[in-house]
Amino acid sequence: MLRDMFLEILFSCVAVSVAGARECGEGLECGPECQNKCLEMHNYYRSLHSSPPLVCDHELAKSAQKSTDQRVAGKNSEWTDKYTESIKYWKRGELEGMDKMKGAIPGAVRSWYSEIKNDYNYQTGKGNGKAIGHFQAVVWKGETRLGCGLSITCNDGTYVTAHYAPASHASMDKEKQAPDNVKPRKQPEPGCNVPSGQRVLCNPDLRAPFVNPGNCTQDSCCYDDMFMSEPSVNFYDATQDWKNVGSCGAGLKCGPQCQRLCLSQHNYYRSLHNSPPLKCDPDLALSAQAWADANARNQTVLSSTPSSDYIESISWKKWGWKGMESKLGAIPGAVRSWYSEIKRGYNYDIGTGNGVVTHFKSVVDAQETGLGCGVRIVPGDGTYVVAQYSLGPGKQFRLNDNSPMAVVRPRKEPEPYCRLKSFEREQCRGLQGPFVTPDKCLKAGCCYEDISMDEPELQWYSPKASIWCFKKKSDIANVPPPFELAAQFQDRAYTGGYYV
Repeated sequence: MLRDMFLEILFSCVAVSVAGARECGEGLECGPECQNKCLEMHNYYRSLHSSPPLVCDHELAKSAQKSTDQRVAGKNSEWTDKYTESIKYWKRGELEGMDKMKGAIPGAVRSWYSEIKNDYNYQTGKGNGKAIGHFQAVVWKGETRLGCGLSITCNDGTYVTAHYAPASHASMDKEKQAPDNVKPRKQPEPGCNVPSGQRVLCNPDLRAPFVNPGNCTQDSCCYDDMFMSEPSVNFYDATQDWKNVGSCGAGLKCGPQCQRLCLSQHNYYRSLHNSPPLKCDPDLALSAQAWADANARNQTVLSSTPSSDYIESISWKKWGWKGMESKLGAIPGAVRSWYSEIKRGYNYDIGTGNGVVTHFKSVVDAQETGLGCGVRIVPGDGTYVVAQYSLGPGKQFRLNDNSPMAVVRPRKEPEPYCRLKSFEREQCRGLQGPFVTPDKCLKAGCCYEDISMDEPELQWYSPKASIWCFKKKSDIANVPPPFELAAQFQDRAYTGGYYV
């Protein structure tokens, strides 16, 4: 789906010049980080219109910076058929965050793309008479390369320029070519089609205008900065939030925030096994909540009616374990308990272990696409958590299947500086189990490991293994210093304490 597609595009957005090994933008005011930011925003919008991702071109970056500098000096850039140009200018103090690169670059690309709301017609390549050319340049399918320029002045304001090649404007038949080069925008996932007034902020640390599609999507949240279903709302409206948890689970005891927590914990474990992230399925959320309620009502733990449409995991906990009497502890706790079956000698070749491993397989099976969770907390009894998973089209097998049909890839090895046993760990910034989650820990620059994989005798809920978020170790014997590690792992991507 959109989230999976964008994650693939996001991880390909590295600003290496197509002309050689030199980093795109190196030595320019809009340097490599700035070029990456510009590239990421463009490729996000292009993914919504089925346009292939652009690559950064250092020569275009130089020409874009030159044009930007000319604008600052009060001169217009010269017309050329070598590239298409988009320009954005804000007066100083006009909009929040535009005096910083991390706000200005995404802000400029958003402003160009927002011309889609000028009643753009995909059949004719025309709008309502207002500007649409910048929108077309952002998503034009025939373009392959991009370079950006930036200048933030103290007394004037902020200038941003983008150059695209091959030039889309150079053809006399641009209008005729537009239908083939600007495809209709894809529809959002049902759980993400949320009006601005009903959105719930996903993370208070990431707000407009600095939040971008990448960190939003990786947090299993919804991203929509155009308010496509609300023509009157502008992307720069300071009252709006772009990052939200969506509506999946709305009206249920495991509502949108609860679903996001369940989704985030699942997707962390899935990333360790190279499984694509799941997305929240409103129907599964409804079904899972109904079954959690039914189990709580009967004070028993039973599987729902066997079905070939989904797989199911169920957890029930008395309140002897810390945090299980609240959703913030119970949801991650249930997913941890299911995943911890990996320690029962799971064999990746035959898909079995030394006991029940079906819940572990359900958490990380690469064939799954959708997830819905339910929770019911009963005073005097305990906490019931249910997760139901859907498979991709054409893939069906029975509930909690014990066969080796599940696609479960081996777990990645942790970064050497994160491979510490429980008694060696030093807690990171007060982030302690069971409430600490992987995203909070990794954003703090620490290591996260809640299963104690190197200590088979320890269970995840053991008091001896309660430090899951811990500082990196810098004095491990025989481990090279960071700059040598970088060379050692230069052909492997780094994510969340793990080398891929």
